[in-house]
Amino acid sequence: MTSRDPDGERRTIRILSTVLFVASCGISAAGLTLTGCAADFLSPLKPITLPAGLVLTVPMLAGLYVVRFSRWKWLHDLWQMPRQLIGPAISRATMVELVMIAAMAGVGEELLFRGFLQTWLLERGEVIGLIVPNVLFGLMHWVSPVYAAGTFLVGLYFSCMLRFVPEVDLWSLMLAHGLYDLIALAVLRADVRACH
Repeated sequence: MTSRDPDGERRTIRILSTVLFVASCGISAAGLTLTGCAADFLSPLKPITLPAGLVLTVPMLAGLYVVRFSRWKWLHDLWQMPRQLIGPAISRATMVELVMIAAMAGVGEELLFRGFLQTWLLERGEVIGLIVPNVLFGLMHWVSPVYAAGTFLVGLYFSCMLRFVPEVDLWSLMLAHGLYDLIALAVLRADVRACH
């Protein structure tokens, strides 16, 4: 039987979050350079960005509530898997660390998947541009087939909002993604701490 080192895992999560953030930004920059894809998805901030980001977060928080309290095992396991995998490490994280992790995920992942990849792949067709980046997004979050499918659906939600709702821009997606991750991590931290 192996014992866990939550503080070591906490450091690992911080390092992994930073590496993934830098890699996402680097891949996006390299992709833009190599493909000649326009970076117009990084338009200037608009007054609607903050309200749009907040509104986009609401359905995901409703989904978190359903998953967390579901009586269906396969759905409830979507909450239990991250709880078991990163719960002990997150339970020791400070709020500053949670904000950092959530912000890096929100900015880096949206820049890569909805910013560069979606923009570039939409030039090859609507279906390709909406599906392929989110299949990759789901695979990047692979914990189980159901978890990857759930992540794919969240990504597809973001992609459709960006593509079809004029008020939604990449900045509002970054805000929604980061805010959701922050709330989910804070709830996870409180949940694990309450059990100890």
